[in-house]
Amino acid sequence: AHRGTRRDDDQLAGLQAAGHVVEVVVVGAQAGEAALALAQAVDASGGIWVVGAGNARIGPLSRQQVAELFLNPTQNTVGLKPLDRQDPALRERFYRGVSGMSPASVRAYWAKRVFTGRGRPPAMLDTDSVLRRLAEDPKAVTYLPAGELPDGAVLLLQLDTEKGE
Repeated sequence: AHRGTRRDDDQLAGLQAAGHVVEVVVVGAQAGEAALALAQAVDASGGIWVVGAGNARIGPLSRQQVAELFLNPTQNTVGLKPLDRQDPALRERFYRGVSGMSPASVRAYWAKRVFTGRGRPPAMLDTDSVLRRLAEDPKAVTYLPAGELPDGAVLLLQLDTEKGE
């Protein structure tokens, strides 16, 4: 069966050689030929980095501080602005890593807080928007797959989501 173009094969091989786990989603097939629609690189370690703008005057954060920042952003005393991610797999690993909460638990938590008027969840952005805000706003804090430290950003916390550390 046809697996895609030579260029697709080379890109996937390069990602795998770099230590990434590659997920391939096939969205169509015709006469035994699969159309390659998406290849997503996920860091093989499963780790997540919490990062802030490089010009921010903040030091390393603890797991508890990060959980409080993302789950109670109106109460942070230093004015940090948490930026949540639209990527469901990354978001799930992050919240399980910092708070032990499942996606359903996080949704229920925010539904209750919004209903009672006690807060709103952080802005949920795509990767390009997160990186742009991180570069523009010295108070921005977000999370990324381990190994993806943007230029000018500073590492605030390293989570090993595979080991729960």
